[in-house]
Amino acid sequence: MTSSPIDDDEPPEHRRYAQYLLALESVAEAEEAGLLAAVLRDEDRSMAEAAVNQHLERRAAEQLNC
Repeated sequence: MTSSPIDDDEPPEHRRYAQYLLALESVAEAEEAGLLAAVLRDEDRSMAEAAVNQHLERRAAEQLNC
């Protein structure tokens, strides 16, 4: 038995969280603020804030390793 990379029982906000992180990881610097604002307009505020926080933590770590 193999597991599917997308679980049909996975809540939609979990999928959106993963999609947001992927988008934020590859966004151009000039477009970052707009994408962050779009993420924060998500109906699930807790999930959106978690995605933004994760992104900002990742960006901070990158800056410290420069």
